[in-house]
Amino acid sequence: MFQSVPDFGFNPVRVGVAVAAALALLIGLRARKRPRVRNSEIGVRHLVPLVIPVLSVLLIAAGVVMVLDPFVTQFVATPAVPVVVGVFLIAIAGFQLIRSFRFYLEPHADFIAFRQAFGPRQVIRYEDIAGVDSFKQYDREYLAIVDAEGTKLKIDLTLFTVDPLIAHLEQLEPEAG
Repeated sequence: MFQSVPDFGFNPVRVGVAVAAALALLIGLRARKRPRVRNSEIGVRHLVPLVIPVLSVLLIAAGVVMVLDPFVTQFVATPAVPVVVGVFLIAIAGFQLIRSFRFYLEPHADFIAFRQAFGPRQVIRYEDIAGVDSFKQYDREYLAIVDAEGTKLKIDLTLFTVDPLIAHLEQLEPEAG
């Protein structure tokens, strides 16, 4: 029969999951600097680095282990804690996995095409740009673009190269000033 005792001892499953989650976080933060590019029919398509979906799968596996931990461990003081943490890991990593497989940027000479996590392919023509905002957040350079129809795009400039868009914006800058 299972006994409920305080869990103050060494639990290799929880330690392994904590180490895997910490390594996944560190590797993911480091690997964001390596772009993944694929040639499409009409241009170069920038994708999320491959390590992000791989780490998402690892975090989902860690979440599954955390959910199953109370059912296979004999001594569990609070079985709800690993289950809640495991469900949280599965939800966050699952969203990131879906987001990383659906997102792309395609910069062209006169427009930029993109797809966000949820939604159809969208296109912003450079001549239709109504607003541009460049800002820095968490030591990363971002560019936020809004066109005349209200389509919004936020680009991480340290991760994605959008040279045609930058060249067009630099041409507009002397005219506006």
